Amino acid sequence: MNMKLVNVFYFLCLLCFLQFNTTSMYAQCGKVMTKEDRLHYHEHLENFKKSTNGLKSTAANDWMSVPITIHVINKDDGTGGSKQTDILRDLQKLNAIFYGAKIKFYICGNIDYVNATARFDYSDTVATTNLPSSYDVLNTINVIYYHSLDLKGFGKAGGFASFPGGSLRIYMSQSSD
Repeated sequence: MNMKLVNVFYFLCLLCFLQFNTTSMYAQCGKVMTKEDRLHYHEHLENFKKSTNGLKSTAANDWMSVPITIHVINKDDGTGGSKQTDILRDLQKLNAIFYGAKIKFYICGNIDYVNATARFDYSDTVATTNLPSSYDVLNTINVIYYHSLDLKGFGKAGGFASFPGGSLRIYMSQSSD
């Protein structure tokens, strides 16, 4: 797997954690952090800072382009999922946040619409709601838009990320901002 992409993913996870821990006007993202969790994130941040594959480029004017693959979970009849205009708005917001760091995210390929009512609302206690890994596109960050996210011990969430070790995934609730 591309180490630069993995490092960007770690950075995004950390940013998501910091952003949603300080501003929780909408549905919360993540989980209640324990001391052990904070040490784990701090360790990854330090490794990211030390990494030669981090946000460094060969020239001062170079931009890092990060490919993302979008998966939208719809009902069986193709309705109810996130709209393309909302996804593009989210991408514009993301690129505005990372503009100063010269990081640009772009959609790799077409948006993948998955018509599956059984997966429409994600629950980490019901294995069949998770999108199978066969949908993931390697060397991209796979962003999966569900109607809602329900996490055991936490409740409704705006989004969360899975850690590397397999595919790079960010789970989003279509109601999150």
